[in-house]
Amino acid sequence: NNRVQSFLYDWYINQSNSEKNIELLTSKPNTNNSAPSPHSTGGAVDLTLRFIDNKLPLFMGTIFDDSSDKAKTDFFEKKNQHTNLSESDNEALKNRRILFWTLTQVGLVNYPNEWWHFSYGDQMWAYFTNKKTAYYSGIDGKF
Repeated sequence: NNRVQSFLYDWYINQSNSEKNIELLTSKPNTNNSAPSPHSTGGAVDLTLRFIDNKLPLFMGTIFDDSSDKAKTDFFEKKNQHTNLSESDNEALKNRRILFWTLTQVGLVNYPNEWWHFSYGDQMWAYFTNKKTAYYSGIDGKF
């Protein structure tokens, strides 16, 4: 909801001296019904993969909400073009591929700056799938 988006936005601002860079990392909170924050629509989720037996998350190369370039979905793809990947980098690459292809094959889209962020029916989804409009607007009653 908008309170969570505000918290994350403020947290990123406190971690950086540049508000311009923050705009690339997270959506600025707003009350504009025509441009709601993705998670406030109910159409965006943050998720990872985990082992069935011990429930531990698979290695994805970064933690959720990492704000570095390593968080970009294709970070290890691009790194692999220029250098041989370490064993752990290769593991993260493979795990991200599994997550990405599993979710995109069923119609979700990935926010390219966050390997964990996927959407269906929000504005980002509409943009990446060439839809005329999103299905969802904000849901917390403030839009």
